[in-house]
Amino acid sequence: MPASAKRDFEDERTVRDFVKLVQSPEKLRLILVLTTADIYAVGAGQWNAWKATLLSELYHRAEEVLAGGVTADGRGHRIKQAQTALRAQLTDWGEAQFERHVALSSSNYWLSLDTETHARHARLIREAERSERPLTIDTRIDRARAITEVTIYTGDHPGLFSKLAGSLALCGARVLEVKRFTLRNGYALDIFSVQDAHSGGAFDADDKLARLVVTTEQTLCGHVRLSQELAKLQLAISQDTRKLAIPQRVMIDANASSAHTVIEINCQDRPSLLYDVTRTLTDLGLQISSGKIWTDSETAIQVFYVRDVYGLKITHDAKLCRLRERLFQALAYPVGALVSRAREAPNAARLVVRPYPKELEEKARIKDGSEYLLRPIRPKDESAIHRLIERMTPEDIRLRFFAPIRRLSHQAAKRLTQVDYGREMGIVAIALPAKGKLADIQGAARITADPDNQRAEFTVMVQSDLKGRGLGTLLMTKIIAYARTRGIDEIFCEVLRENTNMLNLCRYLGFSWKDRADDPNIVDVQLKLTYVPPFDEEHST
Repeated sequence: MPASAKRDFEDERTVRDFVKLVQSPEKLRLILVLTTADIYAVGAGQWNAWKATLLSELYHRAEEVLAGGVTADGRGHRIKQAQTALRAQLTDWGEAQFERHVALSSSNYWLSLDTETHARHARLIREAERSERPLTIDTRIDRARAITEVTIYTGDHPGLFSKLAGSLALCGARVLEVKRFTLRNGYALDIFSVQDAHSGGAFDADDKLARLVVTTEQTLCGHVRLSQELAKLQLAISQDTRKLAIPQRVMIDANASSAHTVIEINCQDRPSLLYDVTRTLTDLGLQISSGKIWTDSETAIQVFYVRDVYGLKITHDAKLCRLRERLFQALAYPVGALVSRAREAPNAARLVVRPYPKELEEKARIKDGSEYLLRPIRPKDESAIHRLIERMTPEDIRLRFFAPIRRLSHQAAKRLTQVDYGREMGIVAIALPAKGKLADIQGAARITADPDNQRAEFTVMVQSDLKGRGLGTLLMTKIIAYARTRGIDEIFCEVLRENTNMLNLCRYLGFSWKDRADDPNIVDVQLKLTYVPPFDEEHST
């Protein structure tokens, strides 16, 4: 598989590392010719329009760097050029309307796509807003590249990518590449480049395209049980294919990208593979920024650029080890293998995102008499979460996030506030307003359950000047009570050993903990939820 099919060329580190190896324009041209000849020599059908496009993109990006064209100023200039070119295309748009549209997207969006695509997306988004459609699906056949581009514009939420991947697999579409963009209006723009899994050409039959649209709509409305349907599809594969033994490899590189951790997976292909892998990444709280997928006969290679829930790279050895273990589990156990363990009522309605649980709202006081409203977190809380972070000291932020961050990115704050109430819960503490003061969020707690609903990871943070007054205890007590009602067996968390306030709170609430063999600076804390802590008014954290 050529390197061009495995990396994101809009990541500056990727291109610069490649250029360091190439060193000169002459070598770059020779590598292009040699790689093309090598692919042709493998056998009939190995060279196609998609691979030609990938090599062309890598060649031109590397050529630009060799010419000194990618600097911070050059990047800004390219973004401005892309926006100016789009403005020339949208002659029927007013200036205010155009500026609102431009403000929706990050710099990566403007650098990743051409003007024609930008214009198509702009019109698609405008029409979706005018008609107030919650879901828009657009398909475009690119015969030059022998692919079909499937663009999906809908409200973003955890697990969206895996649901889309599963619905495409059900329709017989093989995903070659995906670009994901989270917009500042809370919507996601997912662009899948797909081919027909059977013919290897563009996914262009009218009946298949119609089925793709219908299946995706039904999946996102909760009418399709992906695990069950993909398990049936897996059983339909011929016995000979399932007997082929292809080694499984999971490679994780925290240095290949300047802003992402890069995951590469090599294994035997199967219809549910992309769904299995992306669902696992979602369960681990990771955001998928982009991905490339390549299949050859029965072998699949998948590459993902990911960040954690706070928009940071995953660099900690223990977290990387856990990520690798969970991915190997996903490869070993195809979809449906663990479904029976999920604790859901057989006839329970499955919504894409469960409705806001208003019944969890309640008022409570801490020991100094301050009254708080405790309620589930909502998407509209994003700005309040930003303000909460601003009121935390740099040291408290480092202890909470394991990294010295100045401000949460929009994507990270959105991920914290737009939760799937079916498997996550965030509880915020809002100070009820005194005379002349506005209410604001002063603390938050969160749990994220595993797919089998047996274990859940928790986090908690409190405004720095309110530490020691019992607000952390109040939030933890609320989130533990909620976990018990969900039937979760155990909650757990990683805590820095120097975070004595958090360890003292965990000790009071009955948590046990153990040292980490791989990192003496981290303590694993866990609580079996059969334990009920004593009530102690005087305790404060």
